[in-house]
Amino acid sequence: MQIGEYEPTPIDVTLFVIMLVALKRIVKWLLAPKIEKPAKYEVPALETKDRTMEEVRRLRDEENRCLVVVHDKIYDFSTSQDLYDKNRDVFEAKICGDEWVAICERKFPHVGNVLKQN
Repeated sequence: MQIGEYEPTPIDVTLFVIMLVALKRIVKWLLAPKIEKPAKYEVPALETKDRTMEEVRRLRDEENRCLVVVHDKIYDFSTSQDLYDKNRDVFEAKICGDEWVAICERKFPHVGNVLKQN
């Protein structure tokens, strides 16, 4: 070995890589903008009252509410937009089966009943 010559050992290489990774994370943390994640599907609570199907349709269209009618009970799915969008045809056609009763009662707020029209 000559004087002034340096031969890196595996420990030196490992420490150098660890320092590079740490430096990269620190720089990324310092330069990255602080972005607050938006609150997903935050909607004000809907008043509990009985409604006609026309009112339910109006709330769906005008206020973009995700209202589901199961056995003449109205549930607000507005906090679960993804589930509503995936099953929109079933929910809006009012053909929800008995399997939805337990799900709706357990997870979503009951906001009223469907009034029968004369």
